[in-house]
Amino acid sequence: MNPINTTMISSDDHVTIFFPKELLRLSGLNSRVQVQARKGKIIISNSTNPREGWSDQIKSLITSYGDPGQEFANINLNNASRCSK
Repeated sequence: MNPINTTMISSDDHVTIFFPKELLRLSGLNSRVQVQARKGKIIISNSTNPREGWSDQIKSLITSYGDPGQEFANINLNNASRCSK
């Protein structure tokens, strides 16, 4: 598909851009997108999973600082439940 010209319509602090459905179909974009601004252009991409990479980051933190669950390993939960009553 050749480049197209379209119009941006401003309303308060939002802007609407109308894309032909065929352009969106050809792009393969989903309903969730990520938008980035670069000088002279706006880049619209499929949104990535917000939790992508968390597993590796958590493993790295545990390796560096230890397992935070170990701080609470010796807590007697039976006594804790009596204290809250």
